[in-house]
Amino acid sequence: MSNRFVQRMSRRTVLGTGLFLGTSWALKACNTAAGPGGTTQAESPTAGAGGQIVTGSFPGTTEALFREYASLFNQSGKGQLSIVPLLAFEQVARLKAAPDNPPFDVVILDDGQTDIALKEGLLQPLPADKITNLSNIDPLFINAKGLAPTFYMQGVVIGYNPERIKTPPSSWQALLDPNLDGQIGLVSMNSILGTSFMVELGKLQGGSESDIEPAFAALKQMLPKLGGVAANPGALSTLFQQGEVDIAPIWHNDALALKAKGVSIEWAVPDGNGLNSPALPKLSQGILHGK
Repeated sequence: MSNRFVQRMSRRTVLGTGLFLGTSWALKACNTAAGPGGTTQAESPTAGAGGQIVTGSFPGTTEALFREYASLFNQSGKGQLSIVPLLAFEQVARLKAAPDNPPFDVVILDDGQTDIALKEGLLQPLPADKITNLSNIDPLFINAKGLAPTFYMQGVVIGYNPERIKTPPSSWQALLDPNLDGQIGLVSMNSILGTSFMVELGKLQGGSESDIEPAFAALKQMLPKLGGVAANPGALSTLFQQGEVDIAPIWHNDALALKAKGVSIEWAVPDGNGLNSPALPKLSQGILHGK
């Protein structure tokens, strides 16, 4: 899958950029009855009765997309859908804080937070027998843990302002360029974007997914070159839009959204990030063809 293929994909598609982070709908663990072996069984969703549904959403472009579809759903007469923008770890924290009266009917989580939520018993299994079109979904997206199918993926790329960064970056090493002066943008490690970048930075320095200590040493070198550290990916997009940063690890769909707004931004897929995986072309083309 070429960079050209990646760059022509719209914000509504899977973004084939190597650092994949799958997310899936997950039902909250409330209004449940004990099943065999202490498992839980989901009751009928409130939407069918025209009730209120509350779902979490990542801030930024994901929230904007969710609100667009929420508006369509709310006009359908099937119920009312409310969107609460929070990072994945914040959604899990709120579920843990009120397990008997969860603040969400649906949450959107990355793989790591999904594992935590499952271990804490915060999620219900998907009532697959009530979903008439589940068989139409590509098996690549079916969740092996009994949750809703993976429906949304993002890829980490290097976003940069071509007016100020004249040499297009080709690897994460570009963010360690000593000539950068107050131009680098980063995201807090509260975000999966932030932790994913730290893993890649650690690998660049000889570390691994289980050893990112080298990343902190590299980060210390980068500190004088930082233009800003955003609290979440949406805030990073704002820094780009305001011209406060010129280069940063960024979600590919955020870069697409900024470019659509006329912001001076391009993106590069870093070398050696897994684009040659045989599953990725099939995965991306399946979404492009609307499967």
